[in-house]
Amino acid sequence: MKIEDITSLTEMGQAFPGVYSSIPPFAEALMRSDAPISRSDRELIAAYVSALNECDFCHGSHTHVALSLIHI
Repeated sequence: MKIEDITSLTEMGQAFPGVYSSIPPFAEALMRSDAPISRSDRELIAAYVSALNECDFCHGSHTHVALSLIHI
């Protein structure tokens, strides 16, 4: 499987188990730890970068989380 064919984190883990195992702890620290930027803003940034990378799965995931964190 080529990386450009991967459409989900499950497929990423199956294709590259050694690399994938380090992603969840890194993402947890990056997206949920205390920081000067709010969690919703970090998710919006991640959604934007995912759109630039043309990763529909990540873009959709980050957009959904960002919207769930925004209190209107």
